[in-house]
Amino acid sequence: MLEGKTTTKTVAAYIPTLIGKGIGAIADQGLFASSNFLFNLLLVRLLPPKEYGIFTIAYSAILLLGTIHTAVVIEPMLVFGAGKYSKDLKPYVLFLLNLHAGFSAILLLLIGIISITLWISELHELAMLIFVTTASGLMVLFLWLIRRLYYIKMHFQYSAVGGLAYAVILLGGVAVVHMMGLLTPIASMLILGSASALIGFLLLLVFLRSTDTSECQILLPRQAWADHWSYARWSIPGSVFMWIPGNLYYVLLPVWSGLELSGILKAMMNLIMPALQINTALAMLFIPFFSRAKKRGYIKKAITSSLLIATGISVIYWIIISVCSTTLLLHIYGEYYVKYAQYLYILGTVPIFTGVIAVLGAYLRAEIKPRAIFWAYSSASLVSTLLGLTYLAKLGIYGGALGTLFNYLVITLFLAWYTYKGTTNNGG
Repeated sequence: MLEGKTTTKTVAAYIPTLIGKGIGAIADQGLFASSNFLFNLLLVRLLPPKEYGIFTIAYSAILLLGTIHTAVVIEPMLVFGAGKYSKDLKPYVLFLLNLHAGFSAILLLLIGIISITLWISELHELAMLIFVTTASGLMVLFLWLIRRLYYIKMHFQYSAVGGLAYAVILLGGVAVVHMMGLLTPIASMLILGSASALIGFLLLLVFLRSTDTSECQILLPRQAWADHWSYARWSIPGSVFMWIPGNLYYVLLPVWSGLELSGILKAMMNLIMPALQINTALAMLFIPFFSRAKKRGYIKKAITSSLLIATGISVIYWIIISVCSTTLLLHIYGEYYVKYAQYLYILGTVPIFTGVIAVLGAYLRAEIKPRAIFWAYSSASLVSTLLGLTYLAKLGIYGGALGTLFNYLVITLFLAWYTYKGTTNNGG
């Protein structure tokens, strides 16, 4: 009885801290997400729909690359950096940097060979697009890694300042290149990669200066690699399946409906990205939070409070999007996009499901159960993709919107089942 009261008090005492840290994480994520949001809005307005469709497919390739990188580097870092290696952070950070460097070198070598082959075959523009997308994507992933280092300590102020600087460079770069008449999908990728590289290196310098590195080990710790690989061998395929709900339709829609509709579907999704980015920020915060809650014996209460926070924000956002859909499209994109307003009613519900996914996925990751993530996403993707592709072939962009919603619904159900099993078996 006494233990139950102590646990309740512990949760109650920690909720204000969680909310405070959550606001910090949302501020950090919000600044970067807002920059990328405005970046995409500018591209929608300044590029023809077909060229924006090309950029959308290229950026989806970056996100696919990012799922693998996140599975190998970032997700294990959030689990082990806040837990096992929290007292050995100095050598662990160097290990992470070396891991990213090795990942980048191998990928650039492979993509370089492909690009040279395409160039020799006189597919010059495609060769440039593939190589620039890969190089810029690696810089984007570098920035993701460095920003997540601050999540280990739950110190977001420096990263938030970096977000402001990132916005200036990214949006200013688009404006300058557009005025020069040089804005293309390839130029857009170069701007994105350059901004990410510069801010990533600056944030890394600040992090290293705030962390005593005098005793850092230079060699990669074997135990750290073993831990990352043990986690990633299930997380990698699961992360690839995670890419499917948000990106597959952009890539396949041109097969039936052309590049233009890929750009239009992405333009609609852009308007719900702020809510999705909030859920992403909360998911990164919840992983270390659940790791601590597990140790202290109040994991069920931690999950409940986190679900209330995540879904509450998403429901409010959906209401705003639904009421203001026509006005938003008219003033942000222009009259051409107003006829697609009805898709926002459907797509606006996606953040509700991703809010639940963020919480349940964070719990399973904190429990070091990437296998459950894999089975949840692979099973859901198999079921929902088959139906979604049928929608896509028959209904075009409307089918893409319905398929996207159905994907997230099925994933939510599978994750809920694995979470129920985990909490029932482990107590808490």
